[in-house]
Amino acid sequence: MLKLTVTVLLLVSLTFTFSDAQRSGCKNGAVFTMCGTCERTCDTLDTVCTMECRIGCYCPQNYVRNNEGECIPITEC
Repeated sequence: MLKLTVTVLLLVSLTFTFSDAQRSGCKNGAVFTMCGTCERTCDTLDTVCTMECRIGCYCPQNYVRNNEGECIPITEC
């Protein structure tokens, strides 16, 4: 019974965390993700990112941030 209670509380907590982050809104073409990593820019295309997970707004796959903070296709760098 204790395991079930802990599991339910964890799921409720994650749901509220996810909802709060989505409501904050991602801007400039970024999308919300529960497991992002380092964010590349046109100046850091060769950067190797780690496998850690961070909640937040990130550019979609094959996009990077430009100098104005907008997500643009890598091909536009």
